[in-house]
Amino acid sequence: MSQPDSPAWIESSLFEHVLRATIKDFKHIKEFRVSPALAPENYATIMLKVQAEVALTSGSLKEQSFMLKVAHDTELYRKEMSKWEIFATETGMYSIIKPEFEELYAHVGLNVQFGAKCYELPVNKEYILLEDLSRRGFKNVKRQDCLDMEHCQAVLKKIAQFHAASAVRVERKGMFAEHYLYGF
Repeated sequence: MSQPDSPAWIESSLFEHVLRATIKDFKHIKEFRVSPALAPENYATIMLKVQAEVALTSGSLKEQSFMLKVAHDTELYRKEMSKWEIFATETGMYSIIKPEFEELYAHVGLNVQFGAKCYELPVNKEYILLEDLSRRGFKNVKRQDCLDMEHCQAVLKKIAQFHAASAVRVERKGMFAEHYLYGF
């Protein structure tokens, strides 16, 4: 399966407000690139890496990147996948639930993060725009290679923290909305 081209709606101007929010002294976008973030496989969505070289008010340049998840532009997606509201649910997880969980830990003096920051674009399309965690040293492991013991333990610890936060959240605010209860 070949990697599809980037959707035509992805333009540099859509990212200006996000760049202004994430880069101090932002002046303008000098270069803008969108490329596949993952090797082509049979995923339900397309993951793209968005890279921008930004001119600063000081005259210097700075690189910024994001991960952009978009829908396949196919009849199958429009007919079958969109009814599951995958993007709405995942966006809610990143923009509402994740911050709630992190805030629960912050209230007891712990800095626990459950993933990338989520950003909004001024466009009426199905997408999720996330912080590029590779800028903080994270990287994907080829799934066929598996994780070593240290990373397995780190994953289990994070899952336990997530579970604990969800239990406390349900105890304090009640059950989650229906669309968060069942996976695709």
